[in-house]
Amino acid sequence: MNIFDPEKQHSQRDVKIVAALERISHAFKVMQLKEGKERNLSPIQMQILMFTHFHHEQLCTVSYLAREFDITKATISDAVKVLIQKGLVEKTVDDADSRSYYIKPTMAGKQEIKAMENFGAPVLQSLENISDSEKNDLLHSLLQVIKYLNKAGVITIQRSCHNCKFYEYRSTGHHCNLLKADLEDADIRLDCPEFSDR
Repeated sequence: MNIFDPEKQHSQRDVKIVAALERISHAFKVMQLKEGKERNLSPIQMQILMFTHFHHEQLCTVSYLAREFDITKATISDAVKVLIQKGLVEKTVDDADSRSYYIKPTMAGKQEIKAMENFGAPVLQSLENISDSEKNDLLHSLLQVIKYLNKAGVITIQRSCHNCKFYEYRSTGHHCNLLKADLEDADIRLDCPEFSDR
């Protein structure tokens, strides 16, 4: 079934939803390309900068980044080399294994990240006129889609509550055994720093 066929979109709600998600994805690509062009950075270079800034160093290796972004190690290595040449990231050798290293932004890289922090603002602003209950429903639905895509192997890495060893679904709803607390849908994390594989 082709989601780009307007006839299918008109007649089938699920196809229309997928087409709408594709439009939102396209909006992010447009904003990312515009921001990258202004900063002379490719989309993957921007992603590496952002990811390595906000995540623990254990996740900032070439191997992990390749899995995170579903691209080859060679592509990640090439992007990292360019970022190093631009002075935006640096390698930190792993104390336990001198052959391994972590990638972290330099001070110049952190300044670049700060300058890019608002590139997704138009999407955030688009939510301003949506009611809280609609936002809760939207979040719940998106979390379900992401959970399914992860189980189907489309999204290979997902550090969300649903995949975490501390997560449990009880008769009362979501529960985090690490926090020892029940969770609302709005509390479910997409990218939890305490995430641990099952």
